[in-house]
Amino acid sequence: MKYKAGDMLKMSWGYDQTNVDFFEVTRVIGKAMIEIRKVVSKVVRGAGSPAEYVVPVPGEYETWDSDFAKRVC
Repeated sequence: MKYKAGDMLKMSWGYDQTNVDFFEVTRVIGKAMIEIRKVVSKVVRGAGSPAEYVVPVPGEYETWDSDFAKRVC
């Protein structure tokens, strides 16, 4: 398995704009599953402008989210 606990994953989505979400691997489950949790991101450039650049804040999780399992392909 190429993932390990603590690895950060990125997901981008959107149509007229690009949104970025970050997830941290919290646990490896067997050979084909990982458990992940959404982490908070912080703006590092362009705060308040049309283009903001964000990075994950490892260990700081979204309060409304919980861990969930995903199959690794």
